[in-house]
Amino acid sequence: MKLDKFFIKIRPAISTILVLCVLSVIIVSLSLQYYFLKQLAFDATENSFKNITFKLTNKIQQIDKTSNDIIDIFELYKATTTIAKKGEKHPLLNLFTTTLENNHYIYSVYLGNKNKDFYEIINLDIDTKIRQRYNAHKNAKWLILKIYRVKNNKRVEFHEYLDKNLNLIKTVQDEPTYDPTIRPWYIAASKSNKIVKTLPYEFVYSAEGAKGITYAKKIDNSNTIFSIDLLINNISNLLHKEAGKNDKIILFKQNGDVDASVNFKDKITDFKYKKIFDLTLKDIKNIHFIQTIDNKEYYV
Repeated sequence: MKLDKFFIKIRPAISTILVLCVLSVIIVSLSLQYYFLKQLAFDATENSFKNITFKLTNKIQQIDKTSNDIIDIFELYKATTTIAKKGEKHPLLNLFTTTLENNHYIYSVYLGNKNKDFYEIINLDIDTKIRQRYNAHKNAKWLILKIYRVKNNKRVEFHEYLDKNLNLIKTVQDEPTYDPTIRPWYIAASKSNKIVKTLPYEFVYSAEGAKGITYAKKIDNSNTIFSIDLLINNISNLLHKEAGKNDKIILFKQNGDVDASVNFKDKITDFKYKKIFDLTLKDIKNIHFIQTIDNKEYYV
């Protein structure tokens, strides 16, 4: 009788221990499953972004090479330094427009000299916002900006709109306030005998607030700087082509400012994402890690 009572008392303890063991196994299993699933997601994200980074790096290197080659070719033409006047067609106009059409990443080509003369041709099809800014005719494909001096050393500025066949649609005169000699591309190129590439900066003759990069070089035996413009928007377009629908990508400059972004509904503000750069560039060089911002994890 005493032995029976002993078994009756020990069974609840054994049951409790068994339940705790089962619960422990379940918790450990779920934890391991969560860890491994998260690691798989991390690895998949890492491989995806490595692939995007590789493709984007190659594309940017290709753009660098092509832009340098274009400048080298135009430097061979003596007519490149010509500042065409109102109603005149630049001797290399056909070559300029062909270059822009064959290289869709290029926003414009232009030249300026120490006399503050300026000539630029812009592809209106590359940016709808600039077409709106200048209220360009629907048939206009090219916008040519001309700034030069006339009698009494007076500067004048004309905007000429051309169709796809380079026929003049209309000419608009404007007050010449633009000075090429104080622009980043001119200053950098005038101090070098090689092709220079600027950091991103705000363009003047573009949609409001539009930023881009300029490749420029001083033409040998002249006072003229020849340049090519690339809009930052084009970098975003490159990212769009490589990114998945659910991928959100931000491209930073070395100082932490946002350079381009993909799949963000709202405009990216720099200060929010600069938290990623709490570590120095030396600390994060060649290291991939997870950064949490506003309860969201970002792969860096």
